[in-house]
Amino acid sequence: MNKLVFLSFVAGGLMLASSASAQEIYDWPSKEAPVMVHDSGAVYFIGKDKTVWRTYKWKEAKGKNKLGLITTDIDGSGQPNVVGAGRPLFVVDHNTTPQWQEKKGCDQVLVANIIDAKGKEVACVKGSKVSVYSFDGQFVWSASVGRGIDFCNAGDINGDLMADIECKHRGAKTYSRFDGSNGEVLAQSTDANELESTEMNLFDAHNGADILAGKETFDLNGDGTPEESLLADGNAVAVRSRSKKAAMGRIETKSAPVSAIVKDIDGDKKLDIVVITKKDIFISDGAGKKVASFPLKASKYKRQPVARLDSVYTNGFEDDAKAKDAVTALNDKLAKCYSGQVRKNQFAGEGKVLLSAEVNAKGKAKSVTLTHTELPDKKVVKCAENTLKKAKYPKPAGESASVNVHLFYTFRDE
Repeated sequence: MNKLVFLSFVAGGLMLASSASAQEIYDWPSKEAPVMVHDSGAVYFIGKDKTVWRTYKWKEAKGKNKLGLITTDIDGSGQPNVVGAGRPLFVVDHNTTPQWQEKKGCDQVLVANIIDAKGKEVACVKGSKVSVYSFDGQFVWSASVGRGIDFCNAGDINGDLMADIECKHRGAKTYSRFDGSNGEVLAQSTDANELESTEMNLFDAHNGADILAGKETFDLNGDGTPEESLLADGNAVAVRSRSKKAAMGRIETKSAPVSAIVKDIDGDKKLDIVVITKKDIFISDGAGKKVASFPLKASKYKRQPVARLDSVYTNGFEDDAKAKDAVTALNDKLAKCYSGQVRKNQFAGEGKVLLSAEVNAKGKAKSVTLTHTELPDKKVVKCAENTLKKAKYPKPAGESASVNVHLFYTFRDE
C-alpha cells in the first residue's frame, strides 16, 4: 500500500500534527506583542509594555490527529498566523489582529496547500462534512462523507502536487477521499488508506525547559558577557552568574515554573525574563527584580475597546464646518457600534472603516456607502452605516452634499 504524507514548507520547524502540550511559550515575531503563551484553551499575547496585551479563548479540538492550536504561515506573509482549532475556528495574524472566524467551529482543522501553492487553505471537519476555506476565510467547497468522521488527513493523492482530503469513517476501518481542488469524490468508501497523517510546518514553541535547567546563558546584567542563567528552584527561579557565588536575584513564582523565555520585550536593549507556571505569568527585569504577575485565566481579562474618529470631510454644504460638527457629534454612537460588539465577539477585529454619505436637499442621508473596511465583524460596520443614515445634517448649498468619515477601531485586554 502506498503511504503518502503531505509536507508544507514555510518558516518554522516541521512538526507532526499531534496534541499540543498544556502550556507553551513562544518567541513571537511581533513588535507589539513579542511573546505568546498557550495555555490549553487560550492564548495570551504579552505586549511591549510588559503586560498581557490580548487574550483569546476557545474550546480546543481534541483527539487522534487533532491539534487545538496551529501556528503556521497561511497567508504567505512570511510570519506565522494563529489558527484556533475547535469551537470556534478562528485565525489571528502575527500582530494579534483577528482575521476571521467560523463561529460553529470544527471537530478537527487541517491547514495545507489545498488549492493554491502560495497561500494555505483551512479544512474544517465537522460531523460528516468537510468544508474548505481560503486563507482569508472565503468559502471554497464542502463535501459530505455521508456518515460520521473520526478524523481526516491532507496529502497529495492524485498527483497534482496539491493536498487532497482523506477521512476515516467513525466506527469502521473505511475511508472516503476528496479532490482538494474541487471537493469531488475520489473514493466514496475504501478499506485502503493512503495517508497516515498530516504534517504541518508549525512555528515552534520556545524550549523553556532548557532555560530553567540553566543550560543557556545570557547577558542579563548588560556587561557584554553572556554568563548569566536561570535555574528553577522549587516555587521560584534563581538568576545566577558564573562569576558570582550568590544568586543575582530570585523570582518567586508561587508554584513550580513550567517554562521561560529571555527577550528584550520593550525595546530598551535590556533583556527581560518571562516565566510561566500552571496558573500565572511572571515578567521581570534581567536581575529578577521588578516582578509583575498576571493570571493564566482568560476569563479574568476584560476587553477594552477604543473607537477613534480620525477624520471627517464635508463638501457641498451651506456651512461645511457646521456639517463636520454634526458628524463629530455622532462619535459616541459610532463608538458604541464597536464597543457593544467587541465585548460580545472576541474576534471582531480592529482596523479602519471608511464611510461615505450623500445628503439630500432636506439634510437627510439618501445613501451611505462603505468604501473600505478592515473589520471582519460586519455588524460593527452595519451599525456605523445606520448611524450615519439616521443622522440630521445641515442643508446642502445645492441639491446634495457629501460626507466622508474615517474611523479606526481597536482594543486591548486588561
